[in-house]
Amino acid sequence: MLEYMAKRGYPDITPRNDYEMSHLSCGNYKPQKHGDFYTWVERELLIDAQLFCPEDIERGKEIALSRSTRLFEKPARISGFKPMPGDDEDVHIRPIPNSEFSIRLFGKYMEDKRQYGLDFVRTSTGKSENSPFQYDLFTVPDPDVQTAGPMMGPRSGRLFSVESGLGLKPSEIHPGAEKFILFEGACCLLKRKGHRDVYFKVPVRVRPKAPFKYDADILEFQATVVAPE
Repeated sequence: MLEYMAKRGYPDITPRNDYEMSHLSCGNYKPQKHGDFYTWVERELLIDAQLFCPEDIERGKEIALSRSTRLFEKPARISGFKPMPGDDEDVHIRPIPNSEFSIRLFGKYMEDKRQYGLDFVRTSTGKSENSPFQYDLFTVPDPDVQTAGPMMGPRSGRLFSVESGLGLKPSEIHPGAEKFILFEGACCLLKRKGHRDVYFKVPVRVRPKAPFKYDADILEFQATVVAPE
């Protein structure tokens, strides 16, 4: 995740170690203010070294570098970073009928939370655009799952973008930044005035089968086949 943030913010800079990567991923470097990156980051490393071990600067540098390495060993817990151009890992794009736009689902770095991000991209360019048309987006019950009654079944609900949930007005959202967060397996319905509804289901990632967690004998029942009415 931190590598992704560094590359996104500074695509023309190649960090030489984790210390430089950490400064880039946090957005600490400002080219117009700090000048050449490598000259600036060497000064930062010297300052940190003097703080960590003033009696031995080289030892202080080692401490600063090792602290940055430990930072990269921590698992990422951030959702919603959009893919960069050329990054098609766990990215799914489907064109919307009778529209110049497509629905894009992206799931990199969101595996542990079992989530996907969603945005709208112009089909011809692949570029994300904020609310490019009038629509409503809903979660709906899975049509393939039968339940005993309405109290047992999943409920429908309207979805709002992350930015809208934070209280931002459409004019305050950075161009192309708008996104939704959905869980794996969610069934969704896109409604547009004057058009047929569009249904889609968020993919479920294939994972290794978890070991059976109960120390118990197992009874299996055969499902009854119900004839169509």
